[in-house]
Amino acid sequence: MKILDQARSAATRCRDAASTKVDGLRAKRQHARLISELGEARYAKSKGVTTSDAEIERIIAEIDALGDPDANTTPQNADDPE
Repeated sequence: MKILDQARSAATRCRDAASTKVDGLRAKRQHARLISELGEARYAKSKGVTTSDAEIERIIAEIDALGDPDANTTPQNADDPE
């Protein structure tokens, strides 16, 4: 049974690591989409197309809420060698 427990533990660690990476990729894609949307809104406003300041502020607030998608926010486990 010990070998099954070790395999289960390894599978759980792999799943958690994969989930963390997927979440990071989702955050980066969301951040890139918002930056693009912000650029489009600012450009449209500069050309006189109707874009409200509230819309621009909403996009900025969403970007701020996401934080830096490139920052490593997950602490390394001291037991796991890199």
